[in-house]
Order: sequence, then C-alpha cells, then structure tokens
Amino acid sequence: MALTPNEKTALNSIRLIFGKNSHDVKELFESIGIQAVLNYVKGEKLIIPFIGEVDIAYDGDEMTEKGRVAKLKASFTPSPFLVRNIGQIQDEEPTDAEKILMSRFQAVFKERLKE
Repeated sequence: MALTPNEKTALNSIRLIFGKNSHDVKELFESIGIQAVLNYVKGEKLIIPFIGEVDIAYDGDEMTEKGRVAKLKASFTPSPFLVRNIGQIQDEEPTDAEKILMSRFQAVFKERLKE
C-alpha cells in the first residue's frame, strides 16, 4: 500500500529523531497498523505507548470514485506522557520530550567524539 506524501514526511521526521534507517521505521509503523487491525478484530483498543489509546469502530460503507470504502469512527485517549508534555509546553516549561531528545543528541555527540 502506497503512503501519502504527508505519511512519507512523517516517517522521515520520525526517522531523524529515532536515528534509525527508513526501512526500520516503516516496518515499525506497519507493525502498529497490523496491530490496529488485529485489535479491531478482537474488539480491543489500540495502545500506542507514549501517545495514547485509539478505539476504532466500523461505521458502514460509502461509495467514492475509487469504489466502496469502509467508514470508520475513532476515539482517542492521550497517554499520560502526551498529556504531561503538552501541559509543559503550555506552561512554557522544558518538556520531558526535550530532555529525552537532548540526552540522545549528547550520546550521539559523545560517540562521534570517540571516533
């Protein structure tokens, strides 16, 4: 299945933060997509660590120029990590996400200095 331009941009952005190659990042998100389908079949919410829970429900079909397409409804419950970091941004405080990212950068720089 082809990715949209926005999905490609998102994967590349995450790849840069994650520090892994494009193939590994794509496989991770493909796996999350597969897990979403499996959880739907089991009637369970999809839990995405650090992001939240997504509850997906089938809401019938609709006809489009490409043919019949399933309509879905989804509800989202943010994780405590996401809630905390958004709160920190709104309070103009350093975020946990920034601290994690800085720690990763420092580790990379230290490793490069050793080379």
